[in-house]
Formats: sequence, structure tokens, C-alpha cells
Amino acid sequence: MRGFLGGLLILVGLVGLVIALIAVIRGGLGWARIPSRKVAAVAAVAAFAVMGVGAGVSPKSAPSTNTADPLPTTTSSSSPDVTTSDTRSSAPTTVPTSVATTEPTTTAPTTTTTTPAATTTTPESSVAPSTQPPRTQPAVDPRVVTKSLLGKAWPLNVDHGLLNCYGSAGVGSATFIAPDGTEYALNGIAKAKYPAIDPIWSAGQSPGTKKDIGPLIERALKLCE
Repeated sequence: MRGFLGGLLILVGLVGLVIALIAVIRGGLGWARIPSRKVAAVAAVAAFAVMGVGAGVSPKSAPSTNTADPLPTTTSSSSPDVTTSDTRSSAPTTVPTSVATTEPTTTAPTTTTTTPAATTTTPESSVAPSTQPPRTQPAVDPRVVTKSLLGKAWPLNVDHGLLNCYGSAGVGSATFIAPDGTEYALNGIAKAKYPAIDPIWSAGQSPGTKKDIGPLIERALKLCE
């Protein structure tokens, strides 16, 4: 009964609030006996009050005392056999709930690929040729004469020396400079200025003879050409 009365009051208050709002907008409502906006505002307040009384009269709904029954739990494992555990309460109706275990996440193995460094071998044909000039043998001094050069024809008792020629056109004073620095005459023209080569001139095979000194004179006169 209290619920019906409260609902009726709320409905009446709501209708009165709507009429009061219309009267406020229009400045009055003759058929509702609201002559001005001021009276309409008072009517709106009264409508709010009626709705509040209706809400107070209405019985409050009692909180639910039903306690959720524990639901049966079904556990699924990865094995072929499934074990189901049901827990039944005193409630007549039980809604089974299946709880599936989460399958383990398989992480794909990480494959690390090592790329061998490429080794480039440059063929010998592609190597740039050396820009260095070839080594040249030092020029042989034509004045130098040695015993090994003439062999058995060497006519002196020293093993090396220098030849000189003072003249031109293959004619001049032919001389021989010994290792001690003494310059000896090889031909008659040179004897006018340089000592005779007799001190270092080797003896010949026959007694009282000297070895042929001609090869040295020929080489020396070439220097005058």
C-alpha cells in the first residue's frame, strides 16, 4: 500500500512540475489557474515537494541476501584425460563454470645466423706496377784497369790502377796512376813529363825482358779519342 501511494505522489508531482514549467515559459496558464510566472515558480517548488514526499513514502527495497554459491570448477590440463571437480551448494540450481587453464606460450627460438666475412683476394695481375724506376748499375769508369780484367796479359806488379791520356784524336801522353798515387808514363810522349813505369813493370819470361805493356797503352789512348 505504501508503495502504491508513494508512486502516485511522485506521478502527481511530476505532472505538476511539467505544468509549472509550461506556465513559466508562457508567463501564465489560465486553465491551470496560474496567472503569472511567479505563481508558476511556486507551483514548481510544490511539485518538487510532492515528489519528495512520494519518494519518502515508497518502501525501500531490501538488499539481496542471496549469496552466490560457489561454482564448480573444471580444470583442463594438457593431458588427454580431463579431471572435473564439481562443488554443489544447497541452492537448487547450479550453473557449472568451466575454467580452462591457459596453455603455455611457446617462444620461438631465436636463430642467429653468422655471415662469414668475404675475403677478397686480389690476383697478381691486377696489382699496379711499381712506379719506381729500375735500378741501374753504376757506370764503370773507363780509366779503371785491374789485373783480373787483363788476366795473364797484366804487365805490372800492382793489381790495379787508373789510366789517363792527355791529348786528342787518339794521340797524347798515356799514363798509369799506381795505388800509391804515383803517375807513371806509359809511352814516349808521357816520359817527357812523368817518370818511367819501370819500378812497377814486371819482368818477362826471358832474362832482361819486360812484359808487353801495349794493352795498357791502347786502353789509355782510347781516353784521348
